Amino acid sequence: LGQCEPCLKSEQCAAGKYCCPYMKKCVASSSDPCYYPIAQCVPMCYDSRDNSQCRCSNPDFPDKWQFPTCTSMATTPSMATTPPVA
Repeated sequence: LGQCEPCLKSEQCAAGKYCCPYMKKCVASSSDPCYYPIAQCVPMCYDSRDNSQCRCSNPDFPDKWQFPTCTSMATTPSMATTPPVA
């Protein structure tokens, strides 16, 4: 993830960046400003903590903090269930 993109853990951020434990945005330095919304985690939500245990003011964190990256295979129709046309 690039500068100021929402993150859950530092491993998601691009090289040279980390997930700010207060904003939960990818930054290169603790002095980097980012646009809103931010997570506003107090106390800070470090990578070593389970995100679900963090206290953050933004109600979207952590469950709606990022766009979904995967979909369930169960919702994909299977071609095998369609009978061949005679």
